[in-house]
Amino acid sequence: MSASSLKQTATYWSPGAEDGFGKKTFTRGERRVRWEDRIEVVTDKKGKEYVSKSRIFSFDSFDLDGYLLLGSSGGADPTVVADAFEIHAVSSIPNLRNMKTLYVAYL
Repeated sequence: MSASSLKQTATYWSPGAEDGFGKKTFTRGERRVRWEDRIEVVTDKKGKEYVSKSRIFSFDSFDLDGYLLLGSSGGADPTVVADAFEIHAVSSIPNLRNMKTLYVAYL
């Protein structure tokens, strides 16, 4: 997959430290992605099988427990943003020369 295939914009919230009240904080940013709504069984971070409803490709890495939303959002807390979904699994695919890596997030 080439960078020209990443024609969609997604808002990505990377997980941060907890605030003083035990709630996780997030850092928001936008990135170019290819978003595919596709039912697929993947293994989550706890080793359990999970039915993913979407997979998202990007040349920027994803963190488990991060959130993604197709489109733009100014919301600071993805847990209260409609249509923002938690990332349950992440895989990476290096190119043949190992010079570029494509990351896949499963929601």
